[in-house]
Order: sequence, then C-alpha cells, then structure tokens
Amino acid sequence: MSATLHTSHIKSLPLLHSGKVRDIYDIDERYMLIVTTDRISAFDVIMPTPIAGKGIILNQVTQFWMNKLSHIIPNQLCDLTLTEVLPDEAERAEVARHAMIVKKLKALPVEAIVRGYIIGSGWKDYQAPLAPSAESNCRQTCSWPISCRMPSIPRRQKRPSAHMTKTSTIINQRTC
Repeated sequence: MSATLHTSHIKSLPLLHSGKVRDIYDIDERYMLIVTTDRISAFDVIMPTPIAGKGIILNQVTQFWMNKLSHIIPNQLCDLTLTEVLPDEAERAEVARHAMIVKKLKALPVEAIVRGYIIGSGWKDYQAPLAPSAESNCRQTCSWPISCRMPSIPRRQKRPSAHMTKTSTIINQRTC
C-alpha cells in the first residue's frame, strides 16, 4: 500500500477548495482536478491521522460508477490525462491514483448519506426536523428495517435551506 495522502501539495495549479476529503484544483475555464485524499472526518472535524489507501478506493469507486452509468446519464468525466495536466513528475506521483480530471459543472447542493443504523451523526439527524419518519420508539444504535438515505447539510451551510427541506422530502419519499 502506498503512503497516506492527508493533503495534496500541487503548486502548478491554483487550489480552488480543500474539503473534508477532496482537494480541488483549477485547470482552466473548462476543467478541474479533484484529488481524493485519505483524510477522515467525523461531525465535520477532519481527523489528524489519515487511512492509507482510502482516497484511492473512493476514487476508483467513483470512476467505476461514473463509467458504468455514463450511458444512462452524462457525467463530468473527461478524456484528459494526468500527464497533460501535471507535467511535473513529482506532482503526478503524489496524486496519481487519488486524482481525476473532470469537467466543471454547476454543483447540485445536495448531500445524502445511506444509513443502516442510527448512531453518531445519524442519531443527531434522526432527532432533527429533516429526519425521515421512523418508528417513534427507535433508540440510538437501532437498525433501520431497510437502509435509508438521509439528507446531509453540507459543512459550508449553517442551517437547512428551503431547498434542502424539499430535497429531504423527495429523498425520503422515494427511498425510505
């Protein structure tokens, strides 16, 4: 297994955003480089110790499903290679299996988490007004009768918006 990648250090491209797991770099007006790191977080706190290989696996899973479903729905994958975008060999080596080059698209400000058990932030979400309806006698660590998609408020958003409430309703009506 390769060394862990907590934070990418690409100097040849401007850093657009560093999130809980991904670092995003600007390539040009049409493309950006997404580096999926090995960082982990809980309750929106980034932990100091990364998990080796986590970013590589997340990156591979994302690429697999984008490729698999591309005939059903277009996505942001593109044909540019890392060599074309990062001519510096050291920069390429640092992020090689962690990176994907994608088209810039307008992001849909929706996040959802699939939960099988009510624990951690899931318990907090279950008690919140956006939570899906469930048995009223459910306690912390209860398992859902089926896995349930629950809306998640992006870290950059302090409180649920009307759009998030509507999204929550749609997600829960169709998946719980």
